[in-house]
Amino acid sequence: MSEADTRSSSRRRRRRRSHSVGKTEAQQARRRTLFWLIAGLTLLAAGYTAQHMRVSSLMAGGLMPGMTPQELRYLRGAPDQVLGSDGAWLFHDGEVSHTVVRFGADQRVRSISCFGVIGQPIGCADVMGLSLGASQSQLVNRLGPPSSEVFVHDSKVLAYGDMGLAFTLREGQVTAITKVQRSSSLSFLGRTLWSMLP
Repeated sequence: MSEADTRSSSRRRRRRRSHSVGKTEAQQARRRTLFWLIAGLTLLAAGYTAQHMRVSSLMAGGLMPGMTPQELRYLRGAPDQVLGSDGAWLFHDGEVSHTVVRFGADQRVRSISCFGVIGQPIGCADVMGLSLGASQSQLVNRLGPPSSEVFVHDSKVLAYGDMGLAFTLREGQVTAITKVQRSSSLSFLGRTLWSMLP
């Protein structure tokens, strides 16, 4: 083998080594990027789960849409009153608020509402940092724009279907908080990020 062949062969080996080193660095960079992407998605999923659990647990003492009357009776006892033709159950929560549970056609809990006694903006558990008496601007600043807005008599209902919540407002203030079955999960992630903002 001549000296020129030896030099050429050694140059090829060096090129292969430098190419493999560059390839290894690129692979490591991709792995780091993938690691941080997975870590970020894991944190987002944890935040989503924690937010959902917080919404579910803070309101109505563990009552959830979809429960049977037997489960409801087990958790809250017998209702203080059965209302009207729809058979909604009324529970008095002390002197300042009451809870109304409505059932669907399948005889499962459709909605759970907490109302303050007139003139008393207290009595219901805070939901997502909001309580009775909160203004509409506080509500929208905290949760973002509602998925729907409906006027009913002298009240306005702002629904957040992805969160399973509806807020009834009268004269610009929250007078009732209702928990319903969530309509979707996907937009709840965006709302979770929104509520994490200061």
